[in-house]
Amino acid sequence: MHPGSAFLVRGTINGTPATARWTDHQLDADAEVLERVDLIASVGLEHARPDGRALRLGLDDGPIAALLAVLRSFDDIREVELSVDLYLEEQGDVMS
Repeated sequence: MHPGSAFLVRGTINGTPATARWTDHQLDADAEVLERVDLIASVGLEHARPDGRALRLGLDDGPIAALLAVLRSFDDIREVELSVDLYLEEQGDVMS
């Protein structure tokens, strides 16, 4: 994992503003986001990659899996910020 992999997501859940930030290999988020991300991970939701492999959404498989779980947890997304390192990490992962 690239050391600078980070993201920030702002939006709403049930009409209430919420924020999620991934830095230093961990998620700092509002309680409702954390609850929803845990639910997404517990039911085993996956994302199909372009190469046909599945990526399990949640906090245990790196920042891309965490970002996808976080994006799914919001009802409405207002802002997403991604670090360049997050993009580079995904490129390396898809190529491997």
